[in-house]
Amino acid sequence: MLVGAANAQNDMRKRFEERRAERRARYEKLRSEQQRRFDEFRRKQNARYVEQLSNKWKQYEVIDEVQEAPRKDSVQLKQYQAEILSPELDTKAYGDVSLDVTSPLPTYKDTVCTITLDTVLLVNSIEDVERLIEEIRSQVQLLQCDTLNSTPDTTTTLPLDTVAASAPDTSAVEIKIEEVVHIPEPAPQAQPMANIEPLEEDVELVSVSLYGTLVSVAFPKDADLHLERVDELGIASLWEQIADTVVPSRFDITIKSCLDHRAEMKLCDWAYLRLVQSISKKRYGDTNEAVIFASYLMAQSGYKIRLAFQEEYVFMLFASHHEIYNLKKVMLEDDCYFILDSRLSGRFYLSEVGYEKEQSFSLLIAEEQRVDYDVSDTIVVTSAKGCTLSYQVNKSTIQFFDDYPAGRLFFGDESSKWLIGVKTPLDSITKSTLYPQVQEAVKGLSSWQAVAKILNWVQTGFPYAFDDDVWGHDRVFFPSETLFYPNSDCEDKAILFSTLVREVLNLDVVLLYFDNPEHLLTAVHIPIEEKPGEFVMYNDKRYMVCDPTLKNGPIGRNMTYYVGATPKIIVID
Repeated sequence: MLVGAANAQNDMRKRFEERRAERRARYEKLRSEQQRRFDEFRRKQNARYVEQLSNKWKQYEVIDEVQEAPRKDSVQLKQYQAEILSPELDTKAYGDVSLDVTSPLPTYKDTVCTITLDTVLLVNSIEDVERLIEEIRSQVQLLQCDTLNSTPDTTTTLPLDTVAASAPDTSAVEIKIEEVVHIPEPAPQAQPMANIEPLEEDVELVSVSLYGTLVSVAFPKDADLHLERVDELGIASLWEQIADTVVPSRFDITIKSCLDHRAEMKLCDWAYLRLVQSISKKRYGDTNEAVIFASYLMAQSGYKIRLAFQEEYVFMLFASHHEIYNLKKVMLEDDCYFILDSRLSGRFYLSEVGYEKEQSFSLLIAEEQRVDYDVSDTIVVTSAKGCTLSYQVNKSTIQFFDDYPAGRLFFGDESSKWLIGVKTPLDSITKSTLYPQVQEAVKGLSSWQAVAKILNWVQTGFPYAFDDDVWGHDRVFFPSETLFYPNSDCEDKAILFSTLVREVLNLDVVLLYFDNPEHLLTAVHIPIEEKPGEFVMYNDKRYMVCDPTLKNGPIGRNMTYYVGATPKIIVID
C-alpha cells in the first residue's frame, strides 16, 4: 500500500512538472513573439528616423541663454537689506541689551554704532535705524563727519524714551493673497518606445565616475564608430550604423545597461544625461561620434532630443519642461530645446525629426540620487536660544547639486526660479543624523512651540549672505546645500525650514513670495492653536507667517517692509 501511494505521488509530481514545463514553453514562445514585435517596431521607427534624418533639416538661429538676474539695486532693495541685516530682538527679552546696528546703506557703509539700553529695544525698520543714528549723533560726539564713514569707539547709555521703538502687534492680521501657485509633481520618467532585450554576445565594460560613484556600462566589442562627413547624409549614415535597421542593434546592450543604472541609482533626467554624456565621451573621446552616440542613447531611452550641425561640429539639443539658465536654446514648434555646447552660435542646421512617445526633460527631482557615500565632518549649528543640533551630509550629493542647472519652473515666471528644489528630499545621511535630534529637541512641546524652536534654529543658526556677494548671481540652494554651506539667503532658509516642518513635524506648509524686492518666506498651519499674528488663509485653513530670514522673529511676524503687500502663495503638497 505504501509503495502504491509513493508511485501515485511520483506520477502526480511528474504530471505537475510536465504541465509547468508546457506553461513555461508557451510563455517563452509568447514572450519571444512579443519581443520580435517590439524589435520590428523599433526597427521600423529607426528606419523612418534615418530616412527623415537624411533630408529633414532646417536652418535656425540660436537664442542667447537666460542668465540668473541679480537683485536690482534700488531704494527698495536697500531698505530690505537693512531690515534683513539688522539684529531682530526677541520680544520676550529683558534686562540690559547691547545692540549693534550695522546699516548697508551707502550713507552708513562700514558703520557700527553700539549702545547699551536698560530695557528692550525693537528695531523694526530702516526708519528706526535712521532715528537711532540721529539721536546718537545729537547727544554724543561719536562721529566726525556727516557721512558716518568712521567707526564709533564709545558706548553710551540712552533711556528708552529717546528711541522711537515699535511695540509688537498683538492683533491677528490676515495677509491677502495675490495668486495661488501649485508646484507640480514630477512626471514619470521617459521610457523606451518598446521593451529592449539585448543580443547575447561578448561585451566590454567602460567605466566613469558619476558624482563620486563608479559606474560601468556594457558595450559590444569592436564597436568603433566613424563619421564620414558633417552633413545630413553623414549623420544619417552613422545613425543607421548604430541603430542597425536590419536586425536588432548590437548597442541595445548599452542602452539596457544605462537604463538599468538609471533605475538602480534613481537618477533624475539631468543625472542620466550626465551619465550618457560621460560614458559616450569615455568610449569615443571628445568627438562628433560621441555626440551622435549620446544622442542615440538618449533618444532610445525615450527623451526628446534633436541633432544639429554647424561647420565641422555636431550638437545635441534636448527639450525641457522648464526654463534652464545659462544654456543657449532654440524654439521648435511649441518646444524649447537647450544646447549643452556653448560653441554653437548664430545660424545652424537642425533636424526636426523625432521618435514616437518621446518626452521632454524635467528638472524636478523625485527621489534621492543613490550615489556613493562621502560623509562630511560633523556640522554643529546652535540657535540664539541655545538649541544645538549636529548632522552630516553626503558630499557626493553636494557634488551632484553643484552640477545641477538653475532655472525657472515655469517659463518666463521669475518667481518660479526658487521652486525647483522645494520638494527635493534631503540625503539619507542627513536625515539619519539630523531628524532624530530635531525630534528629541521638540519632544514634549506643543506644535506651536516646536515650530517656534525650529524656526529660531534656522533664523539664527545659519548666517545670512546675499547670493550676489557670495556667488555673483542668484543661486537657489537645495535643502542639503543650505545645511552644508556656511551662508544662505531667504529662499534657502525658507525651503530648508519648510522641509523640516513637513517631514519632522508633519505639518502643512506653504511658501509666500513677495516682489519688489523679491523675498520668500513660509506659513505653517498649526492646528488648534490660533494666536495673534499675521496669517494667510488657504483651503479654509489658517497658516501663520514664519519668516526664517527674520532673526528671532516670532511666529506671526512679517518683515515691516512687506506689511500691506500681497504675496503669491505657493502650495507644496
